[in-house]
Amino acid sequence: MRMGDAKMKLRQALSIVSVGIGLFMLAAPSNAFAKTHCLQNEVNLYSGKMDTLTSEGTPTPNVTAKYVSLCADSLQKMTAVYYRFGPIGSVEMEIVAPNETLIFVEDFIMEPRMTWTAYSFFKGNYTYSLSMCVGGSCNGSMLAVHRESKLLGRRFSEYETNSGLLFEDSFDLPKFPSEIFLDQKTGFDLGDE
Repeated sequence: MRMGDAKMKLRQALSIVSVGIGLFMLAAPSNAFAKTHCLQNEVNLYSGKMDTLTSEGTPTPNVTAKYVSLCADSLQKMTAVYYRFGPIGSVEMEIVAPNETLIFVEDFIMEPRMTWTAYSFFKGNYTYSLSMCVGGSCNGSMLAVHRESKLLGRRFSEYETNSGLLFEDSFDLPKFPSEIFLDQKTGFDLGDE
């Protein structure tokens, strides 16, 4: 499916939801074929396969595939967002906003017409930043983990493995509640060591 086709289908789906006809669509991930940690009654904001890369930039062989998902309890009256990480069917970590943390949102302009948006969660001394690229020469998304200000690791996701409303067209989404999402700088670069 081409990116333009996916955006058009998402816009059509959101217009149906806004008039209350598509309630069933809110119960399923935005891309039913995509792998996600989102439950049937949750909205898939983002899901992607996160790979570690070799020095040549290819996925590390013989490593269990791990996915990260951002799932909302509802799109209309969002009261919780779940960050889940691990192999499909086996969540290794879950962070719930706003119960455990808020989600800090920050935009990084990297080159003309290319912006990374980072969604950062905090758990103890650890920061988990999921970043998505829009425009320019973008080719995927990234998960960076810091302890205090030290980078511990990064995983990357190519566009083909990504799904969810944030990834497909964040500009058409309703404003997220400030009780969960805050526009604020985390102080970290996008994975620079």
